[in-house]
Amino acid sequence: MSAMAQRDVGHLHAELLPITTTQAYLLDTLTDTDCMRPYKHYWTICEGLRIKPGVRPRRLERALKRLVQRHDNLRLAFTYRKGKWVAFQREEDEITLKVEDYGDVSQEQMRKTCDAIVEETMDVTGASLCDFRLLRFGSLGDVVFIRVHHAITDGFGMTVLAEDLIKFFLGLPMQGQVMSHIDYLRDIDAHQAKHTGMIEEYWRDLLFPAPSPIPFGRVQKGMPAELVPGHIKKVINHTVSLPSEEFMRLSEKVTKAGATSFTTLVTTLCGAIQEKTQTDDVIGRTVRARATGTLSNYTGIDLSFPYFRTKISDGKSVIDRAVSLKNQLETSGQYGSRELAKPVNRIEQELRETVGSGPQLFVHIASADGRAGASVFKKLFRAEGGTIIKVGNVEIERMAFRRVPALSVPSELALFVNHSNSNVRLNLRADGDVFDPSELAAIAEPFKETLLTL
Repeated sequence: MSAMAQRDVGHLHAELLPITTTQAYLLDTLTDTDCMRPYKHYWTICEGLRIKPGVRPRRLERALKRLVQRHDNLRLAFTYRKGKWVAFQREEDEITLKVEDYGDVSQEQMRKTCDAIVEETMDVTGASLCDFRLLRFGSLGDVVFIRVHHAITDGFGMTVLAEDLIKFFLGLPMQGQVMSHIDYLRDIDAHQAKHTGMIEEYWRDLLFPAPSPIPFGRVQKGMPAELVPGHIKKVINHTVSLPSEEFMRLSEKVTKAGATSFTTLVTTLCGAIQEKTQTDDVIGRTVRARATGTLSNYTGIDLSFPYFRTKISDGKSVIDRAVSLKNQLETSGQYGSRELAKPVNRIEQELRETVGSGPQLFVHIASADGRAGASVFKKLFRAEGGTIIKVGNVEIERMAFRRVPALSVPSELALFVNHSNSNVRLNLRADGDVFDPSELAAIAEPFKETLLTL
């Protein structure tokens, strides 16, 4: 019996539930035989909280049970039934806390143990899409380790889960109502429009005729039009940082001018690209920020990847172009569609067939900072490790785990923005078989220098 047939037989008596547009994309992509492990691994999100003194397992188990009751998306699993992917919910008592005692170890060994768990790949078709562990390290304290597949949560949702688990453990009050999987399907996903009519016309007018690919390295020779999920083998990075106070000063200045820090980052980066390549017209994608109060406590996956286009002719200065891009994004927000809920879609396919390249940029605030900044544990969730907060006699430290980098298409230059308590890290990431490290540096350094002079 094939693996697909075995999945079809499993859970025959469970109530079958619909899935979201993004979940359907992920299931099709991550079960593709051509999908590479690094791309599959990218869709596992990990969070770790070191607590000292040690945690009583029964108390943490009680907190976990309450968390599972509050957020039903944690119980979701997927099965292939009658030719399509559907979801079902596991029983609450199937999600349990695993306790692993390592005794007294060094800081280095504790980190290696945690990093080894981070490296584990979670199967999107597995029986469990969440994993809660209590790792005991003697005098160093205990690590509450959370792994959740991206098919049932996102960065924003992961912050909510970690915060709520801490609150349940410490006996702190919850705030606001949560949205169930079915409520999300009915109230949010069901209202996503089809990519037709005025919506299709808007994106066509914005994106076509498409600009030529950015002439970096081997990209200028043209890339294949087919899209093989997660086929990038070598990812390269170049990171620059701005002090938090400097980034705050920049944000205040551009906000007064009618822009945002996000659009300013994009137009500044495009200016650095223009100086390097003489490219004055760039198409990119981003991840829509979760802004509605209805979703403030929703921990399921709520992703959309709208396009943007910015040109040197949009304004005389970086900030002018940032204002123009802000206005564009506000208009684009009125033209959402199901296609935009897919990381790779037919809009991108047409771009690649037309000019040999999809979007040239992908820009993402990777740390779910909107939620983290509003949390009562703000200092904790913006910490990169080493920052300890005290609640009564309990010390809590966030263990910032490195997320294995992945890209979906080879012509992307990706910018990931990570906020911490001390700085804002701007990480440029690209396919090492297409881009040279020197090319990233030649853009990243002027990018930073311009930001500091705005």
